[in-house]
Order: sequence, then structure tokens, then C-alpha cells
Amino acid sequence: MLRIIDIDQAGKLLSRNNSRLDSAIETVKPIIDDVRLRGDAALFEYAKKFDDFDGSSFAVKTGGKLSAELLNAVEVAATNIRAFSQSQLPRNNYFTSPDGRSVGQVVRAIDSVGVYVPAGSYPLISTLMMAVIPAQIAGVKSITVVCPKPSSEMLALAAWLGIEYIMQIGGAQAIAALAYGTESISRVTRIVGPGNAFVAAAKKLVSVDTAIDFIAGPSEIVIVADKHNAKWIAADMLAQCEHDVNASAILLTTSKTLAEQVQLEVTEQLKSLSTKQIAEKSISANSAAVICPDIETAFRFVNSLAPEHLSIENASWLDQVQNAGSIFVGSYSTEAAGDYASGPNHILPTSGLASLRGGLSSADFVKVISVQQLSPQALKNLAPSVTTLARAEGLEAHARSIEIRLNTQSGSAVASDSARLQPNLAVKNMRPYSPPSQGRADKMRLDFNENTVGCSPQVIDAIYRLTDSNMISMYPEYSQAQNKIAKHFGVNTEQMVFTNGTDEAISLLVNTFIEPGGELIVMHPSYAMYRFYGELGSAKIVEVDYDVKQRLVFDLEKLLAKINQNTAAIFLANPNNPTGTAISRDEIIKILNAAPHSVVLIDEAYVEFADISVLDLINEYTNLVVSRTFSKAYGMAGIRFGCMFSKSENIAWVRKAQSPYSVNAVAVVAACAAIEDKAYLASYVSEVRECRNFVEAEFDRLGIKYFKSSGNFLLFDVGDRAKEIRDQLALSRVLIRDRSYEISGCLRVTIGTKKQMSVFIQELERVL
Repeated sequence: MLRIIDIDQAGKLLSRNNSRLDSAIETVKPIIDDVRLRGDAALFEYAKKFDDFDGSSFAVKTGGKLSAELLNAVEVAATNIRAFSQSQLPRNNYFTSPDGRSVGQVVRAIDSVGVYVPAGSYPLISTLMMAVIPAQIAGVKSITVVCPKPSSEMLALAAWLGIEYIMQIGGAQAIAALAYGTESISRVTRIVGPGNAFVAAAKKLVSVDTAIDFIAGPSEIVIVADKHNAKWIAADMLAQCEHDVNASAILLTTSKTLAEQVQLEVTEQLKSLSTKQIAEKSISANSAAVICPDIETAFRFVNSLAPEHLSIENASWLDQVQNAGSIFVGSYSTEAAGDYASGPNHILPTSGLASLRGGLSSADFVKVISVQQLSPQALKNLAPSVTTLARAEGLEAHARSIEIRLNTQSGSAVASDSARLQPNLAVKNMRPYSPPSQGRADKMRLDFNENTVGCSPQVIDAIYRLTDSNMISMYPEYSQAQNKIAKHFGVNTEQMVFTNGTDEAISLLVNTFIEPGGELIVMHPSYAMYRFYGELGSAKIVEVDYDVKQRLVFDLEKLLAKINQNTAAIFLANPNNPTGTAISRDEIIKILNAAPHSVVLIDEAYVEFADISVLDLINEYTNLVVSRTFSKAYGMAGIRFGCMFSKSENIAWVRKAQSPYSVNAVAVVAACAAIEDKAYLASYVSEVRECRNFVEAEFDRLGIKYFKSSGNFLLFDVGDRAKEIRDQLALSRVLIRDRSYEISGCLRVTIGTKKQMSVFIQELERVL
């Protein structure tokens, strides 16, 4: 029966029994020494003695098939493990300080890994995934898997993971072989994976020569709860205790009533549990429900124990956790999900080691190597500090290694510093722009307002047909494409210029029409490239803020009030990104009339998803410029093609400032094909519009505040959990954009297909 005790009686639970490990060390030390001395000969003897092995080779070829049901489960789990492992990897990072120090780090995978997979009553195929996948994500080239009795499922899974052989060897002898190498098993850089007390003892002994993850003891869970479901708590405790008679499960609660309910539930659920014989012993001997006077006391106990698994009822308690191997937050975050498929690793520190580290991760398979490069001036600046510290430690040669460079090259050092290239003030002062993160191709891309299914098949066919070497070797010719695309948009070729995406259009307008110091009016928040190219061209940026209190509605009067004789240009996205706000034709006309001598750019990047365009007004207003892109609805963001429209005299000035071949031949061919497939565009746009309504309805159902949008995206408010929700969705391979740095609490989601948005809503509801 599960004991119920007061916190002042729980001291014994903090003192784990290490006698089994100490005894195991005495047993395995001769085995390790023997394998190290005699290699394979010793291995074969121990394999036969302990595992009845009678083969002539330890290498077992992987292969076979997983059942459809098991394969589906493996695919789900592996996908989540890969995504989480990818997120844990340290990144290459560099920065250059103003004094000339370029410092950073490079990340390199370790050379080889040995993975120990236990084979007790059941094949632990999940452990194979948890150990191998992070190593693969890290880039480890050589992975050796050892297992005393690999099952057919394990062999099939190993093949699916790309592992060619499993070495059929276990126990301390397997650990020794991985640590020191034998004729048939190569020495590895690091050994990972759980095992029994003898495996743990062996890992401890070889750790002086080979890196290990950690020394694993009996499995354990601590649950902190006040008002939780007693049945669920009991189920979680038993799930832990069925591992091993030495496992433990501890409930910390301020409610004696809850403790008594859990006690009854444990007894009841044990009756029908197939692993009752094991679980009952660990419940009786090592487990308890502990009554605490308050939650703070409970977490002091947690941090002293540093449990392998910690389940907490309330996310607000997370700040009180200092030591734990893995934390499970909320009623539905069962530890069993973490054991198999949620993504984080289930190979976790036990026996209090969680006070030093968390679970196994892809970071365990890489080295972070610092890099530093000093300019002559940087060395000169550091010299007084370095030489003083070196001599204070009695290391004269250290000091001289600095001084010899400065004394020999003092003239050149100063000259080099004075000759160092300096950017102009505009570049020095401008804000950097962060493009999309890498590794997005195989995820659900709902973060950068791209077409979520891809371009028209006709575009792909047109690119494939571009096989004439002359088309590639010569500079692009635009005349035929200009005629076709101008006709499509209902303008003359003299009123249009091809651009390398809308970004080039913005850059061209700044370079052509704005003098340094001229004012550029932009909305905030809006497309970052308006400010980017404006600052690069030394324009003075004048921002007009959207007001959240006014539901981010475009404030015409506020903008008109900013227009003056110094206004060189006004750049507006319609609809605006990220707010989704649309500007009416009447409002645009008022702006055009209010600033007759200023360039007014209406960026219609999302026009296909809206009902407003002013392209037809370019003949009427000499100061109007309209831009279109093929990066959004047409699905060609990777090709970079756009068009800019205005009065012919304006376009003539722009062409004078434009590189003659800024748009490549592939982009031109693709654009011509894209406009021909009207049915494809209409179908995609129609589905996006319908799905925008679907997501709005789902947000209403979930009580999520959002802002009406005329684009292929929605901005919504989740409060102070914005970054957390973005990151949790990313772990499920659903990417959305954090905009809370501009509009507090807000995220932006790109609208895709019904299937994609259904997945998004499902994952969002899960993490809310």
C-alpha cells in the first residue's frame, strides 16, 4: 500500500541507497580489466556466460519491417524527437566588437558514439530512438549500437534509422568494449544509454577514460499537486513503479484528502495491472504520498531530491523548480508521453544528478569551440591588461608575446587601424533585419506569409524546359515577357519595370527619389524593408503608429498630419503586414492629393487576398507607384520576382537607377508561366480566404482575440505566453511568427489550406 506521511518524516526519501552500485562496481571491475586486456576473447566468454551467446560474430545485420501500426507510432515519435533535438543544438555564433575583437564559437560533432540499449523483459525500442536520433541530428558520423538481445522490432527500427548493424553484446563487457575497443568493436568518444546496476557501475569505472552521459540509477517520479485528478496521479505513479522494484513515485501535496484518494486509487488500479508484481513492491518500499504545509515546502523538497521526472499541476509553479531531469506541466502532460513521443529525451539523470544537468540532448554530441581573432588595434587595447595579469602570475613569456608584436609592428598596427574600412553613418546606425530561420523546408511554414503549398505546376514545368544553354549563358532579355506581363496587369510596358522582388522596388524608389535627410513616412508596425532601405539611403524615417486600442484600424488623419514640405515619400502596404489592415481607395486618394510632390508607394503584396487595388489609378496620379510581388499568392518567394508600376516618366527614372539585369532569366520564365495558370491561383486564393474565415471562427470558439485581416495571415493576441506558444508549436513542426516585440502579446499565423489550418488549430489548442 502507498504510505501517507508528513513532510518531516520524508527525510529517508532523500537518501538514495547506493549500496547496489557499490556492490556492482566490485563485480564489474574485473570484467572491465579483462576485456581491456584480452579484447574479443574475453567478450565472447562473458557473452556466453551471461547471455548464452554462442555466435561467431557480435555484428547482427539490421533489417525487417515494422508493423503498420508500429511504423506509424515510430514516425510520429521520431519526427518529434528530431524537431526537439534540432532546437537544442548550439549554433555557430560570431560578433565583432567596436575595438576590433572578432569572437565567437564553432560547433562540431564528436567523432563517435556508443549507444547501449537494454533488453530486459521488453525491447526498449524507444531508447534506441532517444539515443540515436539526437546523435544523428548533431552530425555524429559513427554510431555503434550494442544490445544483449536485439528483437526483430529493434533490428527493423535500427535499419529504419540508418544503422547497419547492432552489436549483440551487453552488460559491463559491452561498456568496456565501447570504452577501450576490441578487435570487433571500435572505441567510441562517448557512451550513452541506460542499463541495470552493472551497466551503471561499468560506465562509472570507464568514465575516467571515455565520456559518458551519466550514471543511471532506479527510475523515479515526483508529482506536485493540490487539486489534481486522483486516478490520473495514481496511474502516473504506477507507470513509474512498474519499471523496477527499486523505482520510486512520490506525491507532494498540501491536501490530505487528495493523498487519501490517491492511496485508494493505487490499491484499486494495482488489482488489474499486469506488472503488479513489480509495481506493488516499489510502491510499498520506495514510494509515498507526502503531506506538505504549503507549496513552497514541497518545492524545497523537490529541489533537494532533484528527481528524474517531475510532474507539476500548475505552470505558474515552474519558476520554483531548480533541479529536475524533465518537467511535465499540466494534467495532460503525462510522463508516459515523454517516454515515447512528445519530443524531449527520456534518457534522464537519476539519483540526484538532476541537480547538475538535464536529460540527454543533441548538445551532448557536439563540442562548442571558441574562436577569436584580434585586429592590431584590438591587441594594442588589450595589451596593458594582459601584460599586467601575466606578470602578476609570474608568466613573463606571456607578457612578452604581446609586447613583441606591438614593438615590432607598432607602426603598421596603427596604420592598419587607421586604414580599416568604415561603413557610412547610415549603415552604422540602421537596424539589422533578421530573415527567416534556416531548416524550414520540411515544416508547416505558417510564419512568413508564403504560399503554403507551392507554386503552380506550370511554373515548375517552364523551369524544367529552360534547358537551352544560350538562355543560361547570355544575359536575360525581357521584351517578350514585358509584353505578356504588362498585358496581364492591364498597363503599358513603359509603365512597368521588373524587379527582384518588392525589395528592389523599395530600394530603387529610395535611390531614385529621396535625397539624404528627406523624410520617409511609414506605418508602424509594417514591412521592415521600408525602414531598412530608407535608413540605408540616409532618409529620415517618420513613423505613424497603429493603435491597438483602435483595433489597428488605419488612422488617415494621423498620417495626413505627418505630411509636410520635407516629405519625400510615403510607403504603405495595402493590406498592411503584420496587422492585416486595409486602406480604402478613398483614403489612398486623399493621401495622393495631400502629398502631390511625394512618392506614394502602395505595396500590393497581398492584393490577391484583398478586394482593394489602385493599380488603375497610375494614369491619374503622377505621384502614385504600385508594387506587386510573385512571392505570396503565386508561391515564388525563392525566385524573387516582382513588378513596379507608375507613370511612364517615373518608370524611366527608375530604370536609369536600376541594374540592367537584376532579374534573372529563370524568374522571368517562371513569372510568365505563373500568370498563365489562372485556375491554380484562383483555387489557392479561394481556399485561403475560406480558411481565413475558418480560423477566425476557431479563434472565436477558443476565446482568442484577433484582428480582422485582408491578407493571407491573421494577427492574434495570446498575452505574455506569445514566445512560449510559438516555441511549443515549433516543436510540433508548426512555424508561426512572433510579433510581440512590436505589438504586445501578438503572434501572426499565415493562412494556408484547410488541412494545414486544422492542424494549426489542433496544436494551438493543445498548448494553450
